[in-house]
Amino acid sequence: MSVMSSPQGRAFHFSRKPPPSRPSGGSSSPPRKPAAYIPRREHPVETDSNLALDTLSGPEVRREELAPETIPGKLPIHRARKRLLRALEKSDVVIVTAETGAGKSTQVPQYLLDEGYSVTLTQPRRLAASAVSSRIAEEREVMLGSEVGFRHSLQNRVSRDSRLIVTTDGYELHRMLNNPERNSDVLIIDEFHERRESMDALLALWEKRQAEYEAGRGPKPPKLIIMSATLKSDELSERFGAPVVKARGRNYPIELRRAGDSILDDAIHMAELGKNTLVFLPGKGEIRQLEEKLRNEGVDAEIIPLHSQLTAEEQELAFRKYERPKIILATNIAETSITIDDIDAVIDSGMERRSELIDGVESLVIGPISRFNVEQRKGRCGRTGPGIYIYHGEKAIKDLEPTPAPEITRVPLERLVLTLKAAGEEIETLDFLDKPPEAHVKEAYSNLYKLNLLGPRKHVTNEGERVAELPVDVRTGKMLVRAADMERKVPGVLKAAIDLAAIIESEGITIHEKRRKWIRFTDNETKSDHIAQLKVFRAAQELDDLLLEVKGVDKTSFRRAMELRYMLDRRMGVTDRAMPGEPEPYNESIREALLESVWTGHMDSLFRHTGDAGRTSFWKGVQGRGERELARSSVVRDAELIIGKPFDIVMLGEHAEPKTIPLVLMATAVDPAWLMKHAPGQLKRGIKGFVDKAKRSIRNRGRGTPRHNGPRRVR
Repeated sequence: MSVMSSPQGRAFHFSRKPPPSRPSGGSSSPPRKPAAYIPRREHPVETDSNLALDTLSGPEVRREELAPETIPGKLPIHRARKRLLRALEKSDVVIVTAETGAGKSTQVPQYLLDEGYSVTLTQPRRLAASAVSSRIAEEREVMLGSEVGFRHSLQNRVSRDSRLIVTTDGYELHRMLNNPERNSDVLIIDEFHERRESMDALLALWEKRQAEYEAGRGPKPPKLIIMSATLKSDELSERFGAPVVKARGRNYPIELRRAGDSILDDAIHMAELGKNTLVFLPGKGEIRQLEEKLRNEGVDAEIIPLHSQLTAEEQELAFRKYERPKIILATNIAETSITIDDIDAVIDSGMERRSELIDGVESLVIGPISRFNVEQRKGRCGRTGPGIYIYHGEKAIKDLEPTPAPEITRVPLERLVLTLKAAGEEIETLDFLDKPPEAHVKEAYSNLYKLNLLGPRKHVTNEGERVAELPVDVRTGKMLVRAADMERKVPGVLKAAIDLAAIIESEGITIHEKRRKWIRFTDNETKSDHIAQLKVFRAAQELDDLLLEVKGVDKTSFRRAMELRYMLDRRMGVTDRAMPGEPEPYNESIREALLESVWTGHMDSLFRHTGDAGRTSFWKGVQGRGERELARSSVVRDAELIIGKPFDIVMLGEHAEPKTIPLVLMATAVDPAWLMKHAPGQLKRGIKGFVDKAKRSIRNRGRGTPRHNGPRRVR
């Protein structure tokens, strides 16, 4: 869900000055047409992990169809093969550093397979896991799901014969916590420079398992290979006593070109030169905006969005070869997780969106990338020929921070803390490479206690055990558990809650700028954004795919929500969904039970109305920390007490100073009487005075007292 438009600045300047002349391309791009000699990648389908080999199907790809520079024996990493195998034979830990484009992700696992090892390879994202496994299967000329497979929270393409399993670091963390004895011979943590929370936790957990084995208190964990484009290899080598194997990266030079008037100008110019171009943008909103501009310009190129919420079929378009240039509009998903071999030029906005926990509030920070990110993005070209890199950032490259901060030092930790606790581990006892801030850990424990997921002695409650099993945010998980408990009494509420959970985890499915379109599906809902989004979601299921965005529904978020719904249905045991064309059950009883589930899951995120200024309403949270604006896209009206998600957007102002917009997202009006009756005791004590003020406001309105006394507020 887009909560605001992009900040103004050079990185987001998509307007174009008319050129003196340009070959005409018509008003719209012709249909995409892949070159006939390039086989279409097969997409993974859901299969049972024990499915017989002969039921798996996949493309047969001849090695001569691969570009010469990407044939395994010609990749830079190949020169390090013998050194790597010798190091692994002598040591339990090996560090591999190789520049982008060296081929480490696809080749190192194969070197190990050829030596008889079984291997688990982790990737930061699901897209990367499926893409890497598909490429390795192609190179080995085997069916995907036989010798080589992949699995993550949405799909499982693994059989009894799988000796290489590509997965996500988060999925492998859960497996190692809950099934520590089922290990491959070697665990490879790839793209470690991204320093995702689950990567750091997986490494810390492996280190603890190794120490337990050496002390005679547990089974031997797998050998470990840590791979990265660039990282502090000396620090890791000293920590683990591990050898470092290095390999150089790309084969061709990259020209640094001065930025043009706008990203749009440069993208069109590269297409006119016949260059396949990768454009890095901060998020989906900027991708959608630039895609629209390019199509309006009639540029003669394939225009392909690429981000994590696209379907596998949509993501796969970026890997194909075409008869004309392609322009790929990507988030940082294309920075390290995947490799598109035929990229000639990279245009870099120099900006990114990242999550940070600031003063206890999750924040979306829109700001400059680091010098490390610049090198990674630059390295996306120059693999099969000379490359071009164009930087559009506001900050000079030399003034950027050297590296990004590890995720575990800047994000909320509730889910990680609960996951570890439920598996018998403590976040405090794991020796992280970078220690999580003590304040963040304390905040996580406090929130889990308020939600009754942890008890007063930090033990996991029965409810906490159930929430920990779900691959969603803890508040969304608590909502689902409550709905499951009410399903027998109110049939249909669990399906509605699963739909809502899928929407929440997809960050909403509506386009903020098209509120007038999607609001028509909400049946004049004014009490709950959750109910409004659910109504839009179910209406969207009846729409033709081409009409989704016309009606204000974000197509990619909607599809992502449908994928998540399928996964959560399996987790929660829902098997009786309505047939296509038939509506899911929904009535007043389901609505009331669903609202109760929403309140139950989010009762620690409580806000009281404090005033209005024009169309903007202001709210104060139970924990203080100033006032917040209710998101402009909210349908909630005339409420005094709501639950919602506190969320800050931090962006650079005109003079590069940070500007914070404090918001409340996904709000729902709360019945104060219900809240005080059902809130856990530890939460009730802290909110009583807060709720009493809201009750007084409601009583005053009942007597006809104007909602807001005094002069109209001006922000």
